[in-house]
Amino acid sequence: MKTILTEISKEKNFDAFIQEQMKISTYKPEWKKEMDTEPTASGAYNEFVGEYAAAQAGSFIAKNADKPLREMPNLGSITGTIGRMGDRWQLDNERLDTLMMLEGRYRDRAKNFTNERKAAEWQKVLKFLFNMYEPAVIAPHKRLDLLFYNGLSDGKYEVTLANNPDGIQWELDLKIPTYKLRSTDVLFSDKANSDPVAVFQYIVLALRAKGKMVTKLQMNFVTAQLVLESAKIKAGFTVDVPKGRVTPSGIVSQEMLNGYFKVIGLPPIEIVDVFITLPGTNTAPVNAFKDNRVVFRTASTVAKLMVKDALESKDPHPNKVYSVYEENLISSYRREEGRFVEYEMNAVPVFNGKNDFAILRVDEKES
Repeated sequence: MKTILTEISKEKNFDAFIQEQMKISTYKPEWKKEMDTEPTASGAYNEFVGEYAAAQAGSFIAKNADKPLREMPNLGSITGTIGRMGDRWQLDNERLDTLMMLEGRYRDRAKNFTNERKAAEWQKVLKFLFNMYEPAVIAPHKRLDLLFYNGLSDGKYEVTLANNPDGIQWELDLKIPTYKLRSTDVLFSDKANSDPVAVFQYIVLALRAKGKMVTKLQMNFVTAQLVLESAKIKAGFTVDVPKGRVTPSGIVSQEMLNGYFKVIGLPPIEIVDVFITLPGTNTAPVNAFKDNRVVFRTASTVAKLMVKDALESKDPHPNKVYSVYEENLISSYRREEGRFVEYEMNAVPVFNGKNDFAILRVDEKES
């Protein structure tokens, strides 16, 4: 009897399985909101990476190196590695046994189901199976989310033992224009005395002097709260009530503040939170957009994703089946020791618009 595992061991079926399940997956790459992809030949790709070579403290995965074997994690708890991104997992035998049980029960009962019930029950089987494959599909995209929003908010990439325990260490200063608070300003953490409006006006005017028009201010929720809870900002607001106008009781919303900013000629605030669970950890997810950073955007697009085809896509292994999701090559195969899933993706965000945005540190002052 044909089983779902034997069916997805066929090339076309495996690809259809991955593509259809990703259509209903809750995960969508965050970086796609900000970057278009640009495929390149190996020479051009190496040129772009070569611009940053002096800052690299390690190497990417070797060209002919095998991918590290990992234990199957809980769904959604994994990310990949930078550059040539690749990992593999062995499918857990207990989960495979459960899959076979679920499929067997479905086939025993399917004859009694309506067509609608049959489709719904079969989707439950597919979803259970896909939970074992989804980490390989989304892992490199989560790493790209982390890289892009780190670069956007902090002006650098940091691949360290903390966020890449099984791979290389890689640090890169992207040379993004970065400001600190003036010596006369107050740190935003001092909400009783800080003056975010004056600081923002100063940076906006400094950028206008360079011919740059700021269209929005991006920050994460933690930083936005420092702004919204500033005593000077609260003091500038009144609220309409049936019997007149009163000072608000300590609450200023993002919508209220953006309305005020529009009146005084400042661009609106946009809150950006992109949470990533780091590989090899059981800690809470980290926000890829750094705390205490405000990004002044003067262009809608500031980066592109440089991608290069994995060699295996041109020279496939005969015992594997493949699918491609958003430039990521996913493969599946069976050996004597079990079933495996892996991925490979060659990509790096390139901030070709590094002069089209600036970063403000609200936790540091000029000396």
